[in-house]
Amino acid sequence: MRFGINLRGDLAKLDDTEIAERYERLVSEKEKRLQKLPKFAKQTLFRWIFGLFLGRGPLHAPIFYKTQMFVGRILGALSQAWIDDDAANGYYSECELKDVQDEIERRIRQRKSAVGTL
Repeated sequence: MRFGINLRGDLAKLDDTEIAERYERLVSEKEKRLQKLPKFAKQTLFRWIFGLFLGRGPLHAPIFYKTQMFVGRILGALSQAWIDDDAANGYYSECELKDVQDEIERRIRQRKSAVGTL
């Protein structure tokens, strides 16, 4: 789990089966997206450009991810870097996946502490 302010109340409202279904869907989308990319792109472009420079940011919510995508595309256009729709959508999906993973980890910690207090 990474530092940041979690503004994903929508994930907290989902029950365990819904969060598991969303996790499985996001993982399968990621696998399909990675299979389309050439090997060098899997290792460098997506991971380094979007993961390192943009990250999720201090506020975890879809509106902030979309804002970061917009800013990243503008900076990419100014520097003549090639940032296409697939890479931007991959960034958004990756952030969503990390949010779902954080929610799963939060529920596990919450259940462990509830069992420990009994």
